[in-house]
Amino acid sequence: MRRDDRSRLGEPALDLLEAAVHLVRTAPAATHAAHAAGNLPFALGLLWLWADMSRGADADRRLAGAALGMALLFAWQKAWQAVYAGRLRAQVEGHDPGQF
Repeated sequence: MRRDDRSRLGEPALDLLEAAVHLVRTAPAATHAAHAAGNLPFALGLLWLWADMSRGADADRRLAGAALGMALLFAWQKAWQAVYAGRLRAQVEGHDPGQF
């Protein structure tokens, strides 16, 4: 592939990575709190599920309820990730991220 062809494809990967890191570093604390609000409960639930299912003698009886709980935590995580992405997008577009 010639250099001219590569330049028409868009920005180089390193420039995109630098822009993404800059975006996350300059995001307000409320934006990072939205990310944590979704990921921390899911991560803690996953650790609890792993510990409970690997050590519990009657873990098979609690598996269905635990799986339902993890599914709900996953939905919670994805909802907050959408909020986080919306706030980052608002920041890129120059709007107030708190409005999302």
